[in-house]
Amino acid sequence: MKTNRLILALLLSGAGLLGSAVSQAEVNIDIRLPGVSIDLFPAPPPPRVEVMPRPRRGHVWHPGYWRWDGHRHIWVGGVWLKERPGYVWIPERWEPRGSGWYFAPGRWDHRPDHWREEQRREHERWNEWRREDMRREADWRRDNARREMEQRERERDRREADRRDREQDRREADRRSRERQEEQRNDQRHEEQRRGPDRPDNRGGNDRHDDGRGDHGDRGHRR
Repeated sequence: MKTNRLILALLLSGAGLLGSAVSQAEVNIDIRLPGVSIDLFPAPPPPRVEVMPRPRRGHVWHPGYWRWDGHRHIWVGGVWLKERPGYVWIPERWEPRGSGWYFAPGRWDHRPDHWREEQRREHERWNEWRREDMRREADWRRDNARREMEQRERERDRREADRRDREQDRREADRRSRERQEEQRNDQRHEEQRRGPDRPDNRGGNDRHDDGRGDHGDRGHRR
């Protein structure tokens, strides 16, 4: 017995460390030891709202619940159960425990004294548990909506930062392109200055000189 308790403590300690490290991971732990049975499963979906059929005399209401089939949760609808005198029906329920959820199966509990009154009280306790579960679900939805909004804001900031980076890269590329163009123009001017100005064409002057001689010859002929 002491060995079983030691093994159980070690397993629960390891599960707690795993749950703290990976809080969002699904947990499915099935521990079977002599005299010990612990089942931890992923969180069940939100509870469904059932319309209870018309009460039946001599029956108790067995509410619907989520059943884990080893891979996913399956909804089991509520039914009317025939009363068992001296017994109270305890409905199925899910209870959060650490990083997982514990499923408490339904059962008949032996209560020989005032069992009908006990059944009504048990039904009220179940309704209170259901309201608490719905409040917990509302809190989860609110927290999940907040996380999604924060995720969208982070994504928006990331896209804006990427846009600014791309704009900065584009401006930097334009600046470098202008610098290269300016360098090319400067190189061209330096090359033109190195070669010097072009020599003037004297063919026009020679033509004028020939024309002068021609005129002189004409004048001498006329004399």
